Amino acid sequence: MKRFFPLTLPVLAFALASCGDVGNVSVKLTFADPALEAATRRLEFVVRDGDPSGNGCSRLWTANTGNFAENRSQIDYPNKNPVVVAPVMLAKYPRLTLLVYAHPSKDVMNSAAIAGGCQDVMTDQSATVDIAIVMMKPPAGK
Repeated sequence: MKRFFPLTLPVLAFALASCGDVGNVSVKLTFADPALEAATRRLEFVVRDGDPSGNGCSRLWTANTGNFAENRSQIDYPNKNPVVVAPVMLAKYPRLTLLVYAHPSKDVMNSAAIAGGCQDVMTDQSATVDIAIVMMKPPAGK
């Protein structure tokens, strides 16, 4: 039985990028293994245009983006303050895929992710959308 530890990071994942948008998305990250969280120094957020199939998370551990538009940003970890990580016009993108990767180094370009999580999201520009993502080790060989 896998035990999930309540180690969380509050993140305001999407900022408002146009005057008409009034909603936002709030993300709660939970690490399945406390050792993964202890080793994490940087989080990389990838906000991708949603896959019409609703299965954008199938690309979490692949290099295939599916040719969907995306926005990447990074924050240092740990960071206990709410942060804005990706400006997105919610009215323009009602369906998004949020992928999050944990890296053991602040040099994301030269370090492989040690954990990741994903959620396909239906956004609402008039309300806050709460997302919970569990950060897990990549499958063997990834």
